[in-house]
Amino acid sequence: MASILINDCLYGSTKENIKDIKKQARNDIQGTSINAEGVDGKINITRRGIDEWLNQPHKHYAEKNRMILYINDVFKNAIYLGKGIDKSTKPGSKFIHLYETQIQGDKSWIIVKEFEDGNKILYSISDSQNILKALK
Repeated sequence: MASILINDCLYGSTKENIKDIKKQARNDIQGTSINAEGVDGKINITRRGIDEWLNQPHKHYAEKNRMILYINDVFKNAIYLGKGIDKSTKPGSKFIHLYETQIQGDKSWIIVKEFEDGNKILYSISDSQNILKALK
């Protein structure tokens, strides 16, 4: 993903940029869904997922933030790694599915949550390899 500088700032790194990206994501992709390898059915894009994605710390923070706007293309190039038990305390959450992608040549992992009712949502992204422990 190319770097975009606006007023000598990396777009997606300031509070104002993030606010703009969040607004655009809510308008453009909230309420849509994605088909992706590895999961049966669709992955829903929710307000909660957009907010979680944008709040997540990351080595390539600005690029990660802009990435949400192109999530369909991101999934076309992501590699499905598998699913594991979701150990979070979110009610009804059963599994997480992990997809590997790259930002600026560094690996990151997209997290999809699957709930007991079969609903799947885009949840977040992480640059921490610790997330891979969920697959064991």
